[in-house]
Amino acid sequence: MIRKCSLGKFALVLSTCMIFDSASHFAGAATMVINTTTPTVNGADIALLPSGTTTTEGVFSDNLVFHDVAFHGQTFTTGANATGYTMSGMSALHFQQIINGGGNWNIGNFQLAVGTIDGSNVFTPLVTENIPDASTGTVTQNTNQWIHLTLGSTLNLNPNTEYAFVLGITTINHFGFRWTQSTVNSDYLGGNGFSDTSPPHLTLNNPMIDRAFDRIFHVDLSANAAVVPEPSTYALGLIGLVGLGLAAWRKRARNSAE
Repeated sequence: MIRKCSLGKFALVLSTCMIFDSASHFAGAATMVINTTTPTVNGADIALLPSGTTTTEGVFSDNLVFHDVAFHGQTFTTGANATGYTMSGMSALHFQQIINGGGNWNIGNFQLAVGTIDGSNVFTPLVTENIPDASTGTVTQNTNQWIHLTLGSTLNLNPNTEYAFVLGITTINHFGFRWTQSTVNSDYLGGNGFSDTSPPHLTLNNPMIDRAFDRIFHVDLSANAAVVPEPSTYALGLIGLVGLGLAAWRKRARNSAE
């Protein structure tokens, strides 16, 4: 599995695995907003932002989201909230926009997938969503801008578990952007940058290839609230305790009579 942290840090993974039924595959439509606004990291959010991190454009094959190159992604690890988390979206910082000969950025064929990566570096999607043709904002070439993606349907995530998200383009002759990366792979300890295998592309290919860096990203998470039992649940529990007490009293009474 693609990770840099020690196994001890994630020992709770086995005990919390599959608390939630988040393994169902479904397709939806994500929405996209493009601007220069850095995401705000709130509460349970997970992010590696440019501040305090040395960034670079890296190598084309490692970070170019384009129609004839690899899908690229980043792993991340959720926190310890016992009831898990809800993921509503993610953001990626582009280093450089790639435009076609007509000067247009074809945005209608992006695909976002969120899932898990196993010990053999095989990515299994929990959700796959396409980004429709319409988006908000204008991308300026060679200007750092954020690409914010909101899932069409939120996704439940287990606590203390490593997940991954992947971005790619699924139609030939469509152009994209260069995903900004850190210069080293120790800036974010809960995951790692990765790419899928060699062409043919336009589809996600396994297994994943580990990259020696992190991507600049933000995952929008909210901690799920603890489950509060209904009053009827307390009533049933009380009835059960009374029943056990009554049974014990009767047993003692029979023993005394004998």
